[in-house]
Amino acid sequence: MLRCALAAGFGALGAFSLAPFHWMPLLFLAFTGLFWLVNGARQWSRAAFLGQLFGVARFAVGLNWIAESFYVDATRFGAIAVPRSPHWLRS
Repeated sequence: MLRCALAAGFGALGAFSLAPFHWMPLLFLAFTGLFWLVNGARQWSRAAFLGQLFGVARFAVGLNWIAESFYVDATRFGAIAVPRSPHWLRS
């Protein structure tokens, strides 16, 4: 359970190396932590699960740049935006 929380925490930490923060040393710390966790796993399936948790957490925390990009010029680039929920499929 602790390893799962650490994997998610390292993934979330790695997301802060992306825009708008650009704290690149955190990426090194995050992947070092991931490799440490995967190396300590006893089964390959457990290592894969820890990597999956890392990736999901990094992706979920790193999604803020998508919302941030819509504030740039919504009148000009708003048509390019992918809908958040597919309202157009429900008709």
